[in-house]
Amino acid sequence: PVIFNYLPNARITFDKFHVMKIINGSVDQVRREEAKTNPILKKTRYIFLKNEDNLTKKQLEKKQELLDMKDLNLKSITALQMRENFQQIYHAEDKKTFVALLESWYLWVSQSGMTPMEDAAKTIKNHWDGIVAWKESQINNGILEGLNSVVQAAKRKARGYGRKHFKTIAYLMTGKLDFTKINKALFALIMRRSPRSGSHCPNEPEFRVFRFVRMTLQKPVPSQIASQIFSRN
Repeated sequence: PVIFNYLPNARITFDKFHVMKIINGSVDQVRREEAKTNPILKKTRYIFLKNEDNLTKKQLEKKQELLDMKDLNLKSITALQMRENFQQIYHAEDKKTFVALLESWYLWVSQSGMTPMEDAAKTIKNHWDGIVAWKESQINNGILEGLNSVVQAAKRKARGYGRKHFKTIAYLMTGKLDFTKINKALFALIMRRSPRSGSHCPNEPEFRVFRFVRMTLQKPVPSQIASQIFSRN
């Protein structure tokens, strides 16, 4: 990859959020398929996907009910146990233990006879080095994922305002700006007026950006942002 030209010591790392997303998808596939012939599994999706600490009292009771039905040999329960077992691997004390547990999990799941889980095991095997690298880096890009979601929301909201305003809108939504430091006279005008056909505005496209901010944030725009936009006029 080109990035190694600039960061030669960089290593590809897959954080557990993305790995667990793959496993969760496989567990849900097993449950949905089995639910077609076993109605007891209907409306139990989140029991299989949520961590036990996040289950409601009713969900915990239902989970225990399913666990107690050992005579049914539910594939969904086995898939759930594989999911929970994988989560425990991340609590390994060191890299050596982490790798040993991961290898044991892979052998178990890859021979389970459940196609979705076997597919998940193959995916993990194909990205083995990146998953193991996490044990050393402990990198979690959850913050970046969250930020990306907000920026994508800004992108959707910026429709009709032009590409040059997208950056401004993204900053307004993610910058945690102090909206108390404003030019009160300027924003009194912005909060009261709406451009009308033939009406005079400092700059029509820029004025529409402020209307967007007013509707989106329900707060005035910081004076430093205002001065940057209106200075283009």
